[in-house]
Amino acid sequence: MSSQVSNLGSQHLHGGSSAASTITITPTTTITSSPARLFPHERLEAWRQARAFCLGCGALRGLPKTAGHLGDQLERAGLSVVLNIVEGAGRTSWKEKRHFFSIALGSLAESVAVLDLASARGLVDLSATDRLVTDARRVGALLTGLMKAGPGVVG
Repeated sequence: MSSQVSNLGSQHLHGGSSAASTITITPTTTITSSPARLFPHERLEAWRQARAFCLGCGALRGLPKTAGHLGDQLERAGLSVVLNIVEGAGRTSWKEKRHFFSIALGSLAESVAVLDLASARGLVDLSATDRLVTDARRVGALLTGLMKAGPGVVG
């Protein structure tokens, strides 16, 4: 597989039926490969945004030991959002895709609830929490759009 790595620092998906596609998978790493070699989830903006949200939630790792369970729960819920999008995108039937996207939405809601509780307890910076909740709303809107778009959108 032909791959090139660069430090572009943005998250874009460029496509074309015959041209190579570029997908940024972290703020600092870009992989270039042909469109046929992308996994289904790599074509989804919802996956890219969920991944960024999950990585952003890592800020709660530094919680005091008495509240570490909130950080652990947030990490599990954020990871569940990403992995359920990946699993849904990889399924062949629309019913299964929608099921996993729905689970991702539930895990996203759980993530926001944990952020709210950590913020209410004064354990995390309110501005950081607000940014993550804004990111979560964006992911939720993208997931909802995928679920409303119907079969053939992901595949």
